[in-house]
Amino acid sequence: MHPVAAIIEMLVIACLVHAIPSVAVLGLHFIDYLTVSSLILIGLLGSLYMHEFAHSFAARRTNLSIKGITISIFGASTSVEGEPSTPKQAFAVSVAGPLMNIFLGAAFYMGYIVFQELDIAGTVCFCLAVFNGVFSAYNLLPVMPLDGGFIARSVFWTVSRDWWWSTRMSFNMGAGVIFFCVVTGIVNMLMHNYIIGGFSLIAGLCLWQSERLAYQQISAARFLGTLNPDHEYRESM
Repeated sequence: MHPVAAIIEMLVIACLVHAIPSVAVLGLHFIDYLTVSSLILIGLLGSLYMHEFAHSFAARRTNLSIKGITISIFGASTSVEGEPSTPKQAFAVSVAGPLMNIFLGAAFYMGYIVFQELDIAGTVCFCLAVFNGVFSAYNLLPVMPLDGGFIARSVFWTVSRDWWWSTRMSFNMGAGVIFFCVVTGIVNMLMHNYIIGGFSLIAGLCLWQSERLAYQQISAARFLGTLNPDHEYRESM
């Protein structure tokens, strides 16, 4: 990460941490907030790495090649060569990342219980526990290309034994979730619940853009014949 970007992120995290009521009453000094924000930043990057490491570990267990892992504060991704050839393999690779964050969230929360009397350590553990919990819940949304979308596809694939039909169904399910987020956002904005409404609306629009791009990529790969796990699955049955 570029040093300037790291400093900006630390300042943003410090402001967000200061906005937490239970932290604001601690009366931490400016240097304390910088320490907390730097530790949280390291923890965030570490959590993202562990999420992608879990994906890559599961992928290697299914004999898939890993091209590399990209980590930044704005997200992370694992480049995998090919696709799992069975629904069971696809489910294992997809669910590994969220399960890792659930485990990390529980571990950090236990750390918060142990160190809650220590201002800095307790605050860091609490924030990282919340991040991992929210991050895992977000990734489990059944929207492509989130992990939840791939999990839903593997379930449809198990039932139908048709990879492309399962892919379309998972995209349709994701479209329903996106529609719900957008409508919820608009309704809350009209009811003057601007924070909840704005968050839901922005989340829905971001998910819509991500799903549209993912659909275009998968459709192009299938058209070019570079993506055909359903054929391999049928042959292995």
